[in-house]
Amino acid sequence: MTSSKPIRFLRLEERIAELELLAESVVGLARGVADEKPLHAQLATEGEKWYRGARAILVENEFSGLAQFDLCYQSFFEMEGKPQRTIWDIEYFIHQSANVSPISVKATLPLFIRTMDKARALLKSCVSELESRAIPMWTQLSFVVAADEFNTAESLLQSSSDETIVRASGVVARVALERHLVTVAESKGIQLPARPVASDILNALAKHSVLTPIQKGNLEALFRIGNNCAHPKETVKVEDVRDLIKRGREMTEAIQ
Repeated sequence: MTSSKPIRFLRLEERIAELELLAESVVGLARGVADEKPLHAQLATEGEKWYRGARAILVENEFSGLAQFDLCYQSFFEMEGKPQRTIWDIEYFIHQSANVSPISVKATLPLFIRTMDKARALLKSCVSELESRAIPMWTQLSFVVAADEFNTAESLLQSSSDETIVRASGVVARVALERHLVTVAESKGIQLPARPVASDILNALAKHSVLTPIQKGNLEALFRIGNNCAHPKETVKVEDVRDLIKRGREMTEAIQ
């Protein structure tokens, strides 16, 4: 992908990484308790800090797996038609381990660790869910910006026949076309170089059958017009720039 990850997601990943270190500490304390070390109070405190910190993230971001996460903290099973509390969920283990026999603690430790593993996996998957949710929003926003840029290019061209204005109009239209095609590639998960040029984008889209050979050829011709507008030594005609704007807009509507 050409775009960097939003700061919001980077900060969220950092916070989850901090909580992951805390989770490792909780599991270590649980092992210590199972070995009959006097770590019960610390286990309860660290366990709650991890759960509350993790849950706040999931609630804030409306995570779809919140109910499953909560079941890791407090869960029940049915026996003879009646709900029974498990003794290896997170809440029970971190708070009640001091009140049960060491044999019971040792026996339930593997199940507690497995429950923690599931809860940790759910937390770590939160960023991925948010990124997937955000893709349509980013894509739509980028498409809107590209459309606005075509409108800007058209307004410039209509405002003056001065060569500088005509060239500026062509450059803006070229940027709009490139922005749209990059967004299409990103929305389809197509990898592009860090700083792709037009040929990189067109080749990648054609390789993944997003563009037909005819579309690719037409787009190459439009990009040549846009490139000429950016180089003072190249001749530019108003008709060519007008064609770039018109056909560029039409192709962006066809290529989604």
